[in-house]
Amino acid sequence: MKHADRTVTFALDGLSGTFGQNVTRHLLTASQTLQLGPRLRTRAAFNFSPTRTEGLLPAQAGTDSPVSNFDVTGEQPNWTALGPRGRGGDATVAGVRPRRIHILQPAQ
Repeated sequence: MKHADRTVTFALDGLSGTFGQNVTRHLLTASQTLQLGPRLRTRAAFNFSPTRTEGLLPAQAGTDSPVSNFDVTGEQPNWTALGPRGRGGDATVAGVRPRRIHILQPAQ
């Protein structure tokens, strides 16, 4: 997990604020090779590295709007799979789902 704080003075109105961001990334890697006979070997592999970002940091130059919503959470699950594809070859499949953004509404 990586945490960052940024204090910014907004160019539009001269007000200052401190904003935080947490980025969490996990990594899972699995690989298996199987010798089925003297001339047949198979291999399968899987990589999974999801990322979750809580909070956005405004530009250091203060060029963002001071009324922007920086309380945003995004998730991006990344994965790659490798497996047998018939005779003498491998198949690779990779997937990145579009980023899901969750906007937190302030309590009323």
